[in-house]
Amino acid sequence: MSFSVEKVAVDPIIVTTLCEDYRVMDELPACDQAVLDIIETTDEPQFLVVEVCTYFSMDEMIYALNRQTHPETGLWRHPGLRGVAFATSDEAMKMAAKGLNTEAFHYMEIEVFDTVDEAVDYFVA
Repeated sequence: MSFSVEKVAVDPIIVTTLCEDYRVMDELPACDQAVLDIIETTDEPQFLVVEVCTYFSMDEMIYALNRQTHPETGLWRHPGLRGVAFATSDEAMKMAAKGLNTEAFHYMEIEVFDTVDEAVDYFVA
């Protein structure tokens, strides 16, 4: 698999890592299900950190962001999630995340950090 999904041991945080060979069109449903599997086994809402270690084409980015932010079916709107953050060094992905807080994406707020550790520290604070 070209992604991993892990629950942080002591904090209400899930970290998803999208590796270099991640294929968003093929693997997003399985990745989402792995996150849902964790959410369904926890007693409290979680924070989600998405570490992006790959490049998305514009079409892939729009597909994924539309799917994740959909007001009725988007994973990032799940009541078992308290917040979402990106960890990436890709400037295009950082801009895309900030652009989610618009009408087109139903005003989804995403925090953006350079590293997973920074994102985890933000949610723990």
